[in-house]
Amino acid sequence: MEVNVTALIAGVSIGGLALALAAQDTVKNLIGSAMIFFDRPFQIGDYVSGADFEGTIVEVGFRSTRIRRVDFTIISVPNGAISNVTVANLGMRKFRMFILNIGITYDTPPALIEKFLEGLKLIIHNHPATVKDNYFVHFNNLEASSLNILFRVALQVPDLALDLATKEELLLGIMRLAESLGINFAFPSTSLYVEQIPDQKSPIAPYNTNSDEIDRKIETFLEDFKKRISTT
Repeated sequence: MEVNVTALIAGVSIGGLALALAAQDTVKNLIGSAMIFFDRPFQIGDYVSGADFEGTIVEVGFRSTRIRRVDFTIISVPNGAISNVTVANLGMRKFRMFILNIGITYDTPPALIEKFLEGLKLIIHNHPATVKDNYFVHFNNLEASSLNILFRVALQVPDLALDLATKEELLLGIMRLAESLGINFAFPSTSLYVEQIPDQKSPIAPYNTNSDEIDRKIETFLEDFKKRISTT
C-alpha cells in the first residue's frame, strides 16, 4: 500500500510513549488508590499525620484523599503520594502517652522527694483514665536549676477532647499535691540564697520532713483529688 512501515511504527511508538508519560501520574494514583482500599491504613474520621500533611480523613477517592487540617482547611493529597510515605494513624491509638518532666527546687530534702513520688503514683492509681501498669514515676536527673522527676503514664481515652481533659486533671492534681507538701517547682533561673542575717532568722522556710504528718497531708490531698475527678 506504499506505506512507510518504519515511519508508521516509529510514530506509533512515540505516540504511545507520550501517552504513557502523560498518564503516568494517573496510573500511579490509581494503583495507590487500590493499595489504600486493600490495605486500609486509615478510615474516614481517623486523624493521620504524614510528611506533608496532617489532619482528619474526610474522603478517600480514586485519585486523591481529602484531609481536613486543624484550621478546617481541606487539602487533597494524591493517593500515589500517600502510598509511598509513612502515615501515622493517630486515630487508631488505644492509648495516648502522657510524658512530663517535673522540676523541683534543689533545696527539697530527699525524704520529701520520696513522699512526693509516692503521691504521684497514688494520682495514677486513683484516676480512672490512667493505665495502672507500665508507668514510670522516678527521680531521674539533676539539671542545672532543678531536680527532675519523670512522670510517664498511658491514658486510655478515645479522643483528643478527653485526652486534654484528663491531662488537665493530672496536672492540677500534681500542682495541688506539691502545694500540700510545700514543694516548690523550679524554673530556669539563678538564685541567691542568704543563709544567715545577723540577729535574724534565715529567710529560707524549713521543710516539714515528719513522715507521719506528710502521710496525713497525702491522704487529705488524695481524698480531695478523688472528689474532683469524680465530678468531671
